[in-house]
Amino acid sequence: TADFAKVLADVPAPKLGIDTEGGRSGLVVAQTVGDGATVVSVGNASGHPLPLTADVLLTKGVQVTGFSLGKWLQGAKKSDVDAAVADIVGKTAQGKLNTR
Repeated sequence: TADFAKVLADVPAPKLGIDTEGGRSGLVVAQTVGDGATVVSVGNASGHPLPLTADVLLTKGVQVTGFSLGKWLQGAKKSDVDAAVADIVGKTAQGKLNTR
């Protein structure tokens, strides 16, 4: 929306977008990230496909990939899960990973 665009005007474009909804919301995520950014689709709560546009893929060079935590956890070794959690906790504590 126009109001959302005003809020983001002074914020650097994200390098990573996480899409949990699919559908139109996922397209907005892809349009909002910066050039060359990556969008990870982790869900499809809307039940609709992600309608990517040529502008997002070709002009902005956004890459889109999917990730299923449940599927990863089913095949991962406990040591890999522990290492991933430790990495996330460490990066968060160092201020390298946040939700802003």
